[in-house]
Amino acid sequence: MDDKAMTRDDWQQQLNEWVATYDFKPRPPVVPAPEDAALFEALPPVFQAFYQAANGFRSDWFNMLPFHSAADPHRTRDNLGRANDLRTTRFLWQDAELMQRFVVFAHKDGGAACSCVDRREGAIWVQDESGIHQTNLALRNYLESCLRKVAELP
Repeated sequence: MDDKAMTRDDWQQQLNEWVATYDFKPRPPVVPAPEDAALFEALPPVFQAFYQAANGFRSDWFNMLPFHSAADPHRTRDNLGRANDLRTTRFLWQDAELMQRFVVFAHKDGGAACSCVDRREGAIWVQDESGIHQTNLALRNYLESCLRKVAELP
């Protein structure tokens, strides 16, 4: 199935398969707070469908950022809203033009490396110490490759 056609139910099934294979637990889905509605709408539809199935997840050092949840503020403090707010972000070199172009959706713990999606094109990009680079992976393949890397690294 093409990622772009994935629904909330498709993502839930995919997450269940990954949970059986990799050691992680997706956060339960939440309805984004009013202050996060514009950020949710800025995400490509495949991301919106994912977030309807799960509010991100953490697997060791990889964190697919959640929306803030008033019901779970401790586990959602590091969230999409903060990562994409120029006043609070540590990503994309705090560059206003890059922040307008991309939505940061994941990061590696302990640094400024992040994964982001182009708001217009839907392509996934990675920022690391050497710069920002476009991937050729769709969301499902990108997330699975990250889960695989976490499982393979000691």
